[in-house]
Amino acid sequence: PQVINSGHFNTVEDCCWDKHSGRYLLSVSTDQTTRLHAEWKRDEIISWHEIGRPQIHGYEMKCLAFIGSNQQRFVSGADEKILRVFEAPKNFLENFSRITKINVDEDIARAQSLPEGANVPALGLSNKAIFDSDENQTTTIANDENPMTVDALYKEGFFKATVLSEPPLEEHLLQNTLWPEIQKLYGHGYEIIAVASNPSG
Repeated sequence: PQVINSGHFNTVEDCCWDKHSGRYLLSVSTDQTTRLHAEWKRDEIISWHEIGRPQIHGYEMKCLAFIGSNQQRFVSGADEKILRVFEAPKNFLENFSRITKINVDEDIARAQSLPEGANVPALGLSNKAIFDSDENQTTTIANDENPMTVDALYKEGFFKATVLSEPPLEEHLLQNTLWPEIQKLYGHGYEIIAVASNPSG
């Protein structure tokens, strides 16, 4: 497989640069995704690629904004009328640093208590946080002939922490680059078309 440029396959509704000197660009689209684009630096070659897909949703995305002064958090809105808040997981921060050659030690130090990644449960819209202990936890259910694990019966997703030194391939973008949802904001009776936040957090 070869690393290629990728992007939205439908109308981009909003985009914004991260608050730390424009290290990456987030965009939302009517293709129901939020995508993260950043530089891939190797030797003397620099090119822009999709590095992550923090949100894959069941509704058309309409708007986003970064929130907080020092943390990698954003809020997004879609046709469903709910604002959702996401925070970068530890695995993303580590891979982002390796791919872009940007020092994010401060973010990674703060991320020690953060989830490793996220999954979307079956029939759900919220990215569920996955911690190290969740990845290794299995419970066995035994019946007369076929012992099975709970994970095998009710598999929530496919996240697996991975070490990357180049932009991820499509399969990895779909499964391993989601950001955990940390908050929902309710209240609107009609569609959300824009969101903004105070630059100081």
